[in-house]
Amino acid sequence: MSAAQLSLRPRPPYLLGLLCVIPFLGFIAGILIVLTGIYRYKDKGFITIGISGIIFTAVYALLLYSAEYGTVGRQGFTALSKVQLNTLVEKIEFFHSKNGQYPERLEELQEIDPFAPIVDPLQMHNRSDSVNFNYYKIENRYTVFSSGVDGQAGTEDDFYPEIQVDSTSKVGLILKDPHG
Repeated sequence: MSAAQLSLRPRPPYLLGLLCVIPFLGFIAGILIVLTGIYRYKDKGFITIGISGIIFTAVYALLLYSAEYGTVGRQGFTALSKVQLNTLVEKIEFFHSKNGQYPERLEELQEIDPFAPIVDPLQMHNRSDSVNFNYYKIENRYTVFSSGVDGQAGTEDDFYPEIQVDSTSKVGLILKDPHG
């Protein structure tokens, strides 16, 4: 090809490649860029931009799927639930010190503190019917726990707050579910 023919060939719109960084739209844009790069512009750089967009969207979708349905995502939500469960015990004990009794329902905590962590992140992730932590008031004590990965209370994967409670403790927490 002569220098005159090269200068007549239209220059590819490289900035169109920015569409490739928009998740999912980048896949379609990538395909269109590859096809126009091959058939219209015959430009390897433009084709590379299109292929990169396709790969970026595929990797993004895989990571998103893994976070939502994979063990890494589940482990992350489990760890978050454990932290919030321990914080919830503090909120329940504060409620007791302020009111002289434990709440009948977790929602009562939010009357004092609207940010009290009564929702179990793991159950939100699992899209369970009941998203709050399990809470039972038993006379002048209580138990609180997460239903675990399976979302069913009273199964082996339930987990409780990770705090030390002994016979001399003034904390009213019971670490086993009396209903399970």
